[in-house]
Amino acid sequence: MFYIITKSIYTITKILFYVNIILLFSYLSLSAEKTGTLEALILSWSEARKSCDFETNASKKDSHCDTQLQYEQVLKAKGLCSGAHTLKLENDTERDNPLYKDQYEVFEKIVRNKWIPCMFGSLLENKEEAFNMDGIEKQHWLEANEDGSFNININTLFHHHDLAYVGCRGGGEDIERIIGDCRMRGELVFLLTQVGLCPCSYSHPPHLQDIGEIWPFRDLWVPCIYQNSSGRLMC
Repeated sequence: MFYIITKSIYTITKILFYVNIILLFSYLSLSAEKTGTLEALILSWSEARKSCDFETNASKKDSHCDTQLQYEQVLKAKGLCSGAHTLKLENDTERDNPLYKDQYEVFEKIVRNKWIPCMFGSLLENKEEAFNMDGIEKQHWLEANEDGSFNININTLFHHHDLAYVGCRGGGEDIERIIGDCRMRGELVFLLTQVGLCPCSYSHPPHLQDIGEIWPFRDLWVPCIYQNSSGRLMC
């Protein structure tokens, strides 16, 4: 009897814990950064970059370039980095293979002048800007502002999403833990989309091919603004 009561209390406690987590995420979603915020920043940066590149008046050019830099600093503060101009994938032995030259040129056009979460170091122009995983468990993915809104650390949020994904897919025989991790992953996915990020497709689109049996953007996330006319993300 004591064991049954103890087990019931333990189960109820875990249920209440997950309910509270879900309620917390529901509350945070109301004040989290909306999709349009990231889209507006990227569009504004793109316009400033074009003006910086093509303006012929020296004083106006300096002003546009300063504006571009300011937007870059904001985007980097959100956890985004500039996409690679020369793509080199991790553990890739096919970069110098002439058979894949055309494919690489296509992929480089896809990520060039795009903003990508710094978690995905292989797609970044400056690999040294890749998100440092050291001490990530001590970092907060959510920071409160004085006005009651929240700033979300994109890369730390990705880390917790990956942990929940692993627990959801391979939680062993502890069904309560599996359910909890799957619920948690679902809420984290919702928050990522609220920030303005969307998952890439698992396989290549019809007009492209894998490189050496690898689709470079599999399981990655990018800003939702990078969609084509069919609604498919750039990746």
